[in-house]
Amino acid sequence: MVDLAPPLKAVLEIRLLIENGNSIPQSIKLYVKANHDDLFAKEMGVWLFAQLTNREYKNKVFNTFYRR
Repeated sequence: MVDLAPPLKAVLEIRLLIENGNSIPQSIKLYVKANHDDLFAKEMGVWLFAQLTNREYKNKVFNTFYRR
């Protein structure tokens, strides 16, 4: 999946993890752990942590050319 955009790669991998019986937060954690070198995956981990701890998330990566 080298040529896929990071958000699409994330969605596909997380979907497979969910289909294998993991919860959504657990699937995101597993995706982040498996793709620890990817900036998008790291930012997803930061976002998930903010969501789980009810903290404000400052958008850094999600507002990039990937959203256009």
